[in-house]
Amino acid sequence: MSLIHIKTSRGKPVMAGEVEITPVARSWRLNLPTVPGQKRALILNRPRAVEIRGSGGRRQTLPVRDRTRRSQLAICAGASALALALLTKRKRDS
Repeated sequence: MSLIHIKTSRGKPVMAGEVEITPVARSWRLNLPTVPGQKRALILNRPRAVEIRGSGGRRQTLPVRDRTRRSQLAICAGASALALALLTKRKRDS
């Protein structure tokens, strides 16, 4: 079994009038080393896209922009920069 497993899956299609809408998600699974007989993993599920099929059979894929993830990354980057600045200031003052 691999350490990291990435899987794209489609949800149950939903009909809205003559349009079929299908959600698409991507899951990342990080398998953690454990005692034999136990299974542990970290799983992260993220929305990926929405597939739309019209009455004429035309298929369109609309990507999902995950703004929450971008905000989380911005907060982590800001906190890291602040911690680095405080550590370098402390070393200069000593």
